[in-house]
Amino acid sequence: MQTQTCRVAKTCSEFTTRMEEAETRISRLEDDVRSQRMTCETMEKQLEDTQWKLSELEDRLRRNNLRVLGIPEGAEGSDPHGFMIALFKEAFLDLHQWEWDREIQRAHRFPFNRVGISST
Repeated sequence: MQTQTCRVAKTCSEFTTRMEEAETRISRLEDDVRSQRMTCETMEKQLEDTQWKLSELEDRLRRNNLRVLGIPEGAEGSDPHGFMIALFKEAFLDLHQWEWDREIQRAHRFPFNRVGISST
């Protein structure tokens, strides 16, 4: 009987040890999950900030537009892009070392504002 009691006590002790090990491992895993969540939240915030900055930069790039005033209606014909290249080459002809290596991404005519009339 005493042998069985010793075995039961030993088995109980082993289960207690295994339970403590399992609790320790679960605690570590919970800490890791908590840490991973915090890292993920931080990265999501950084991604959101980076997307906002990228959007701001793209908007600022678009601000470098040129508006050329005083060109009569229809002077560009059917090729506003080619017309603007020719206009700029002619306008900057006096700059001898300046070569035409600029890029015109897009050229189009905007409706002009008349007094009291909006172009929207």
